[in-house]
Amino acid sequence: MCNQKARWSEVLRRLFGQRREPTDPDGRVLYAIGDVHGRADLLEPLLETIFKDVEDQPCLLVMLGDYVDRGEASRSVIERLANGPFPRSMETVFLKGNHEAALLDFIQTPETGPAWVEHGGRETLLSYGVRAPLHASDAKGWREASQAFSEALPESHTRWLEALRLFHISGEHFFVHAGVDKGRDPHDQDEATLLWTRGGFLRDHRRWPLTVVHGHTPEPKPVVVRGRIGLDTGAYATGCLTAARLKPGRVVFFSARAQRLKQN
Repeated sequence: MCNQKARWSEVLRRLFGQRREPTDPDGRVLYAIGDVHGRADLLEPLLETIFKDVEDQPCLLVMLGDYVDRGEASRSVIERLANGPFPRSMETVFLKGNHEAALLDFIQTPETGPAWVEHGGRETLLSYGVRAPLHASDAKGWREASQAFSEALPESHTRWLEALRLFHISGEHFFVHAGVDKGRDPHDQDEATLLWTRGGFLRDHRRWPLTVVHGHTPEPKPVVVRGRIGLDTGAYATGCLTAARLKPGRVVFFSARAQRLKQN
């Protein structure tokens, strides 16, 4: 408890003190990418644009979760992110989204399958060569599909999925999939909130010590408002995948649109 209070006091000092912390304590340029949802066709050109922008400078790339489901190429997305390559000067952090949580739940608890496929899991199974049962009530079929999916996942994919993080803090930025509870310490957040929150977080305009960089809630274009930066532009439906470059006092957006790249 004392350690939590000390951390909370420190972030409050950063927010209200005269001296603001740099964007990244190590002086790196920060990049973040929103929800991919199986759109490998958008992920690769967006990564290429970021790699060109890096120009060998030390940097950190944070992926905000929801790599799978809905789009048709979830396996290709995981393969690309789990096995690289990435520039030598780039550190990578991969966060868990609610869709990765649902995928892992299906492996452990097959009866969650009907709910998962209704929210895009069917496409993920197909990308690994596994067909979902036709009927939600087919308990045996869901157990068999879960086993087949577990066996179809390459070991490198399984390790990568199990290692996904819930959040990452760098300087004044709190990277997370969905959002936070602003009434709690940054280091004392509930997992369900980090993965699933939406309306309550978006409507909470209280000041918080860190700027939240998140995905999860699709919006027509990236959002920058006081205290948060939203990067989910609904790639699976809109064909637009968005990234941000974060430097002190400035945010630059990049987007990949089906065969066309645009810098905003």
